[in-house]
Amino acid sequence: MTSTSDSPSMMTNLNSFITVNEINEHEIIRVLKRSKDTLTAGCDGIPSFLLRDCAHIFSKPLVYIFNLILQTSTFPNIWKIAHVCPVFKTGDITQIQNYRPISILCNFSKVFESIIYDRIYSSVIRFISPSQHGFVEKRSTVTNLACFTQFISDALDRKGQVEVIYMDFKKAFDQIDHHLLLLKLDQYGFSGSLLSLIKSYLANREQRVKYRNYISDSYVATSGVPQGSNLGPLLFLLFINDICGSLSTCAKLLFADDLKIYTEIKSIEDCLTLQNNINAVVKWCNENRLYLNPSKCNVMSYTKKREFLEFVYDISSVTLHRTFIIKDLGVIFDTELAFSEHIRDVTARAIKSYGFIYRNCRDFKNLLVMKTLFFSLVRSKLEYGALIWHPIYKIHIDQLENIQRRFLKFLRNTIEKRREEKRREKKRKEEKKKEEKRREEKRREEKRRKEKRREEKRREEKSKEEKGREEKRKEEKRREEKKRKEKKRKEKKRKEKKSKLKKREEKRREEKRREKKRRKKKRREGKRREEKRKEEKRREEKRREEKSKEEKGRKEKRKEEKRREEKRREEKKRKEKKRKEKKRKEKRRKKVEVKKEYNKKEKRREEKRREEKRKEEKRREEKRREEKGREEKRREEKRRKEKRRKKKRREEQRRKGKRREEKRREEKRKEEKKRKEKKRKEKKRKEKKRKEKKRKEKKRKEKKRKEKKRIEKKRKEKKRKEKKRKEKKRKEKKRSRICFVCIMYLFDIFVCGVVLGVVGSEIPPKGPQKKHRNLINNMINPFLANSRQSRFLSLFTFVQFDNQLCTGATGDNGTCVSAPECAQKGGSANGPCAGGFGTCCMFLATCGATIRENGTYFVQAGYPNQYDGTGSCQVTLAKSHPDVCQYRLDFDQFSLMGPEPSNHICNNDQFIVSGGTPVPPICGNNVANHLYVDAGTGASNPVTLSVVTSGPMFPRNWKIRITQIACSSIYRAEEGCLQYFTGVAGQIRSFNYDPTSGLQLSNQDYSICIRNERNFCGVQYSQCDDPAHNRSQSFTLSGNSNNAVQAMVGSTGSSNFCQNDYLIIPMATNVGRPVTGTSANVDRICGGVLSADVTLQSTPVRSTVKPFRLWFHTDSTEAPNDVANKGFCLNYVQQPCTNNLA
Repeated sequence: MTSTSDSPSMMTNLNSFITVNEINEHEIIRVLKRSKDTLTAGCDGIPSFLLRDCAHIFSKPLVYIFNLILQTSTFPNIWKIAHVCPVFKTGDITQIQNYRPISILCNFSKVFESIIYDRIYSSVIRFISPSQHGFVEKRSTVTNLACFTQFISDALDRKGQVEVIYMDFKKAFDQIDHHLLLLKLDQYGFSGSLLSLIKSYLANREQRVKYRNYISDSYVATSGVPQGSNLGPLLFLLFINDICGSLSTCAKLLFADDLKIYTEIKSIEDCLTLQNNINAVVKWCNENRLYLNPSKCNVMSYTKKREFLEFVYDISSVTLHRTFIIKDLGVIFDTELAFSEHIRDVTARAIKSYGFIYRNCRDFKNLLVMKTLFFSLVRSKLEYGALIWHPIYKIHIDQLENIQRRFLKFLRNTIEKRREEKRREKKRKEEKKKEEKRREEKRREEKRRKEKRREEKRREEKSKEEKGREEKRKEEKRREEKKRKEKKRKEKKRKEKKSKLKKREEKRREEKRREKKRRKKKRREGKRREEKRKEEKRREEKRREEKSKEEKGRKEKRKEEKRREEKRREEKKRKEKKRKEKKRKEKRRKKVEVKKEYNKKEKRREEKRREEKRKEEKRREEKRREEKGREEKRREEKRRKEKRRKKKRREEQRRKGKRREEKRREEKRKEEKKRKEKKRKEKKRKEKKRKEKKRKEKKRKEKKRKEKKRIEKKRKEKKRKEKKRKEKKRKEKKRSRICFVCIMYLFDIFVCGVVLGVVGSEIPPKGPQKKHRNLINNMINPFLANSRQSRFLSLFTFVQFDNQLCTGATGDNGTCVSAPECAQKGGSANGPCAGGFGTCCMFLATCGATIRENGTYFVQAGYPNQYDGTGSCQVTLAKSHPDVCQYRLDFDQFSLMGPEPSNHICNNDQFIVSGGTPVPPICGNNVANHLYVDAGTGASNPVTLSVVTSGPMFPRNWKIRITQIACSSIYRAEEGCLQYFTGVAGQIRSFNYDPTSGLQLSNQDYSICIRNERNFCGVQYSQCDDPAHNRSQSFTLSGNSNNAVQAMVGSTGSSNFCQNDYLIIPMATNVGRPVTGTSANVDRICGGVLSADVTLQSTPVRSTVKPFRLWFHTDSTEAPNDVANKGFCLNYVQQPCTNNLA
């Protein structure tokens, strides 16, 4: 039920407190970027998308123009010209009254109006009546109808009658008198300059009707507010706002110019009061020069009675038409709130739009386009106002479900058709390919036959020619043989002499030839392999051809058999040649083996020489080390002597100090004796006074006892009354919770049945209508009680559920609860949450507290000031729910004294975790780092966090966010993980890492886990950027980081192996490098460079071992080599599953 009280008195001038200051460039840019991406333009022809894209260019001239308008209080005449586009509403198309005029203004004027609107709205909204739901934030048609249905359902449950009068103004926006509007604005508190600006904004506005490409003549509008502008609706609300003051005895609801008046009628007197309110509205209209349209004003009575009061209402002697069905803000109401006709109308309109999709969108190939059309054209109609008219009976639910089912069938049919079309296309393509293959085979066979005939003819001709040539050659050979025999005899003598010389030269040549042959063998072997592959391919092709020939006929088989016999003969010849060649090769191989043995002996000799050189180098190094050791011993002896001298001096100073302290103590003892004597005398005096006071107090106590007896009687009576009240409240809470569960059940039925098409025969066919209306009433009652608040419904008043984390206005995390619950738990509000229904409650805990709330911050005493004290600050963690398995500690602020520079141990300040998984002590700077601590199973497994501080003054500061993680949560870390990272990419750092002043902590031994995201099979690690140093110190684990240190790999073997401090990356390999013997399957990595190979500089490292996990280990000895090491900082990126990583 809406508030029947009048709106706050606004008819008195409030000393002109509403003003507009100068406009900034940032405001104009913000408004320009909000402009729509459309081509709509006013009389100047500048579209809106141009303003958005050129915001920075237009901002500077517009600042000057807008501030000039504010200074002069004159609105430009060019921006007053509007193109009016008629939009059809309902009724007869030929009548002008059934069109709504919408004016298209210049885009620059809209920008100016929106800036003024933003500045005025915050100070004017409080004056607008709560019964107005139009053009107001956080209100809509649904809130209007919800208030209305709640009032009616309450009356129907009481078996009463409600009379509702629907009023319609005649051209409300166009008939507003400018003079009256300015008077009302002056009474609301608008300043003089702002009023003169609005006067100039409304005066001499020209309008032109535009239809398609035709434009009418311009005419001046002497009244009204421009529709389509930004200031027009707000001015209209301020003008019509005081109509609620004239209606003090009945309920009323407004949505812009749509007004309805209603009351519960119990007698004729209620009808007369309603008629008096109608007359008051008519009087207000006459005073404000607005007129009603009696033909569109209607009366409707909501009852379940067969006989009810029918009173005749009139507006200025015109009787109002009584209806039994009416359409209010898009929802059709009937006298019993059954909404059966509204459901029919909704289904009919949805079926029409579905038919449009079915007829025109069959050939669409993209299913997402069809879904968006369904959601925008069909489902939007089904969901509008569903909270008010949600169906109860199965008949109505089935009507709404059928639309969803039809669309699903339509989608299935389209998908099946596309699949069939794809199958047909595949078959066609396969058939075409087969036909093409057949044609090509026929063409090849014909070519082969022709070529065979030509070859046979050529062979016959060649055979004839060769026979004649052979006979000639035989005769010539005989002649030449005789000549050769004579020459041989002469040459033998010469050769015998030269043979000796040649033998020597041939030996040298043979050695060279053998070396060349070795090289050629390798080449020949590669070529032979290729030839074998080619021969195999040729054989396969021949086999295929043979099979095709066998099918053609017997004649071809005979010819092929003859050819095969010839081939076999040739193959035999080839085999014989190969055997001979093998024998030759074997001889050559034996010679090669002999040379290899000779070469091996030479290599062994060279290795022995190298070993002797290494031994000599080692001896020299040992001598150098011995000399260094002697020098170090001498230095240590000098240091010891100096220490002894210093100790003696200190002891002498201590003795002198002790003597001085003894003298001071003796003096203090004497003074204390004197004080004790004075105290004894004072005690005696006080005892006398006490005895006197006791006597007086006894008398007073007796009087008080009598008064207490009287007060106790009164308290007992009050307690009895309070118990009765509490029992009533408990019953009401139980009812509200049950009602909310029922409403959510009905809402789920509606969503699943109407939209998703899931609910079927499981829904009860009928139900008592009264109960469901009572549920709606119970749901909307909180809104009526808090109608002037920002939200009309608070979920926290109905249901208590697991509170979730939220981010507050300051950026800190908190818990989303109601405002009273936050105050009870001792938190502080930090902005809204849950869409404005709750508050983001922030919890802070200091020393000695127990933390039970999720998202609590553990801070130092006196936060946000620095902590200067010493000692221990301890906090205990308790589970908020038995299902909690882990605690996540995020260090938003963490600055303690760092470790000692000599051994890297946290001696002064320490952060210690006890009660869960073992966590190494931490100190130094650890901002933006985190920890995971196991809480165990069960309800009681406390974990304690303690910060121990000692030593000199230091600016200590910590702010630790504690998140409780459920056992079934996605963000729960794996077992044994101290840190757990999620996401495809991120950054991993060791504790107290800082490239400038940080030092790695000793005695660290923990594991770091990365969640394996979907479709990723590996992780790539690379060093972080370090702009502060010439050589990056983002990975320094072993050796002195001030000097250049190469990568150190492995646990044993070479001199560069990781023994003390190291990082384990399972099966690590360098990215983009060939895998060698030293870089294959490396686990331990340390040194001054991140690399899996000792010979390489800093390169990214990849690991494909699942789960993705790292292990970090440091020992307790950091001196003398590891004193300046910083730790590590790595960037990780998960690699997708490819053929290389799968």
